[in-house]
Amino acid sequence: MVFVNVEANQGYFAFLAAKRTKKVIAFEPVPLTYKKFEAGIYVNGNNNFELHEIALGSENSQLKMNLESFQSSVSGDGSSKMPLNKLVSCQTSKIR
Repeated sequence: MVFVNVEANQGYFAFLAAKRTKKVIAFEPVPLTYKKFEAGIYVNGNNNFELHEIALGSENSQLKMNLESFQSSVSGDGSSKMPLNKLVSCQTSKIR
């Protein structure tokens, strides 16, 4: 089974799922949070992760996010642009 974690943050749920699934695919668009998640994967020695620094939505475009509370090195208005990739389809199932 594959676990997909959208807006994964630092990966709390992804790390829990990694113990029960063969593969974890995670998406985290905020650069600082992505780097913390990536470090957690390295520190824990997980090799069943696929981590992407993008946001998912209904279309391919640019997403403007207010990151002022996340990091100090963003544009003057506290926002940052990042890629928004279209999620084509997804089948879900409950983990027991």
